[in-house]
Amino acid sequence: MVVDPERVWMVQWGLIGGLPLAESQPDKPLSILLIDDDRLIIELELAWLSGEGYDLKTAHNGNEALEILDREPIDIVIADQVMPGMDGITLLKILRGPGRDSIPYFILVTGDPNPKLLNQAFLDGADDFIPKPMQRLEFIARLRSARRVVGLSRDLERRVNLSFDRRLLENGAAEFREVVATLAHDLRTPIGALRATAETLAWSSDLLLPEVSRLVTRIVKISIHLAETVRDVTDAFVCDDTDVSTWTRFDLRSEIRGASELVRGSVRAEVDLVILDQGPCEILGNPHGIRRMCVNILSNALRATSKGVVKVGVEQDPDNPVWVTLRIRDSGEGIPSEILPMLGEPLALSSGARRRHFSVQGAGLGLAICRRVAARHGGRIRIETWPGEGTEVSVRFRNDLPEVSTEFDFAPLDTVLSS
Repeated sequence: MVVDPERVWMVQWGLIGGLPLAESQPDKPLSILLIDDDRLIIELELAWLSGEGYDLKTAHNGNEALEILDREPIDIVIADQVMPGMDGITLLKILRGPGRDSIPYFILVTGDPNPKLLNQAFLDGADDFIPKPMQRLEFIARLRSARRVVGLSRDLERRVNLSFDRRLLENGAAEFREVVATLAHDLRTPIGALRATAETLAWSSDLLLPEVSRLVTRIVKISIHLAETVRDVTDAFVCDDTDVSTWTRFDLRSEIRGASELVRGSVRAEVDLVILDQGPCEILGNPHGIRRMCVNILSNALRATSKGVVKVGVEQDPDNPVWVTLRIRDSGEGIPSEILPMLGEPLALSSGARRRHFSVQGAGLGLAICRRVAARHGGRIRIETWPGEGTEVSVRFRNDLPEVSTEFDFAPLDTVLSS
């Protein structure tokens, strides 16, 4: 295929549509993820499917399943409804949430005959269900039906293959990071000089006219804001925070308390900031990054809460102690459903019209930085919001990583809109 360089550039910057599609690749075995906390059920399902030509994976809870789904393309998910920590429908909501690149065919296994449960499952995006107790012939038949649907989906994907365009976008993103790094470098020096000059004048404010003194104070505030904006843009796009010298053992709850003190000045009179402190919680990681992540999430929660409470705490996974979860819950108005797909994407909210329409502040850099910090700690972020009732942000990450994780630039972000 002959590629016109000018056309490549125009596609890369979104001026025209994609290039001719690549040739189809040969079929691969369908991948199936079996999820059940009962190991006997998993073994039974594996035995039934062993001769069917599938690529089989297993998980014993929702969190294990999400870790597999983040790393590997899965065609079909078969999940039990009743599991500790995260039931099948909650997992389904996450998989059907905004921002996920791959949406597998989802089969719910349930022994609950209540039609309301099945109706809710289908409303949330389930493709099929298998009743308990399971029968082998029905199980195999439903899998073959799912295989036909997934096969049609694969054929459609081949017809609209976007891999070439995706490579162009990746190249464009790399070039954009270089531009951001250059601009940030060129802006830091003049902004620093402006701030230093203004602060020097401010120290001599008693010698200045009142009007001039007010202008100097405003210049100091503007220069600080500019410096923070440049720092946030750099951190969100090009920050190299893999320096091993920042990786150490520290008390996570101590950093949470420190972050809470930093934002306490922005707490409204009718809002309580509550720290759920349950004693020390030592982890390996970057304490400065964790504190900044806490500050960013807490600041968002406090801005969204005009009255009520903002709670912050951390807990260890009782079943797998190497995992800890930071939770910040507010009683604000919740997040509009239209904004959920944009959360955590750098500059996705940068449009002034979009910010005014949804009454949001900033350009989405704070949460993007949180995703970078969580990624370095092998974690993921989940945002669940209740319209008119509030939002909970959960950051789940490992506490035993001996060094920085480089698997993801940005941690996976799951969003759930609950009622």
